[in-house]
Amino acid sequence: MPTAAKIVAALVSGVVALSAISPASADEAEGVIARDAVSMTTSSSEHSQDSGWYWNLKDSTASKPNWSISAKNAQQPKIDLTNVRSDDSGSTIVVNDQKSYQSITGMGTSVDGSTVGNWWKMDEAHRRSFIKTMLDPVNGVGLNSFRLTIGTSDFTDKNFYTYYDAPNASLNGAAPNWDGDGTNGFSIQQDRDEHIIDFAHAIQQQAAELGVDVSFFASPWTAPGWMKTPTVSSQSYPDNSLLLKGGDFNSAYTNDYAKYLVRYVEEYSKEGIPISALTLQNEPLLEINYPSNHMTGTQEVKLATAIKSELTRSTVLNASQRDVKVWAYDHNFDGADAFVAEMKQYPEDWKNVDGLAFHPYGGVPATMGALAASEADKSIHLTERSWWGTTGSNWMVDWFRNGSQSYNSWVSMLDSQGKTHHWVGTPDPTPFIQNAADANDVVATPEVYLTSQFSRYVRPGDVRIDSTNGSAATLTIVAF
Repeated sequence: MPTAAKIVAALVSGVVALSAISPASADEAEGVIARDAVSMTTSSSEHSQDSGWYWNLKDSTASKPNWSISAKNAQQPKIDLTNVRSDDSGSTIVVNDQKSYQSITGMGTSVDGSTVGNWWKMDEAHRRSFIKTMLDPVNGVGLNSFRLTIGTSDFTDKNFYTYYDAPNASLNGAAPNWDGDGTNGFSIQQDRDEHIIDFAHAIQQQAAELGVDVSFFASPWTAPGWMKTPTVSSQSYPDNSLLLKGGDFNSAYTNDYAKYLVRYVEEYSKEGIPISALTLQNEPLLEINYPSNHMTGTQEVKLATAIKSELTRSTVLNASQRDVKVWAYDHNFDGADAFVAEMKQYPEDWKNVDGLAFHPYGGVPATMGALAASEADKSIHLTERSWWGTTGSNWMVDWFRNGSQSYNSWVSMLDSQGKTHHWVGTPDPTPFIQNAADANDVVATPEVYLTSQFSRYVRPGDVRIDSTNGSAATLTIVAF
């Protein structure tokens, strides 16, 4: 029986979403509504990813640009399906709802320290409005999946930390204290102090008011330094006495690290924030001059088993709260095959990996697509990337066509000076830009509306169906 479809198409000048496509047929009598017109919204890409959105980056006295965006998820006249052109000047979209692929679990962004720090500078009313804009599926972006950082990432306005930063990266032979103050024992107090918890609670409160569901997953940028071994790289980084920047994970601490990660889940559960999934390490193949931690496939797959075991022993979490999914890898396409092959050398541990997470900074999405096909029992997720315009929108189409069940962008809001962060370069413009001279003045860049062309209409539980791919020279297509 034909079913209604949603199509997102990225064009050379913007993004279009078509919805409620259902062909007329004899099945109407069985409840399928025939459609003779298609609803359509469009968003344009003027000044997309233009560095001018950081108008004070090079000149602190520069004025905010007076840029307009012609189409902000704008409703267009319906397309009359009874009068479709048959010449070659149009693009034909073929959809086959009898062939289906992955179900969608969510689309969202990150709860990073930089975004939260800027958000907290606003007054309470503007903070609420900002969260509503992110979540509202009718008048906002429609986000519903949020990536928490376990400890700090490179994008923070504060100093780097984990939840157990022992002096000089050593416990000096003492047994771990899993209830403490962060230095003399484990504690998430700094997340409270830096308003990460407040931001998550604001998301939950606004979601309840809007009647939408949201989910949280979490990623560590590094294990505490006392669980790592210094390397030539880590020893070259300044201000690294706690060994948070780089270093190799020490396998002798696998059970301790599992305990650390489960204690995080437990403490967030006490705050009323359920963690649905953990990625085992953000970019495990990277050592760099910010929180990072080199891990091998063997170390990750053994950690997955240790986490599952630790979850079963938790006296804080109930049965449903213990069902935390474990997503391995969380790095670029081009390193995935070898990493996954290494993990699969341990089949009993490989069973404890629920999913694979990817970043697209290197390689091609087809690598993810091949793994989605060959590892059908593992969920597939695109957990970090922010690059928009029609280039980014075409990529997003491609990621979904290659099996991703979710999408999360990275860093929601920096200010007009491009601050505050500790990344090693100058970031591309974030979806929201805060006026450095007026915290309550927040500009929505074209990326807000381009993203919403996906996230407003493709919702958790939707299933990707077969469709023509199209061409990046004209338009690319994904259907659900």
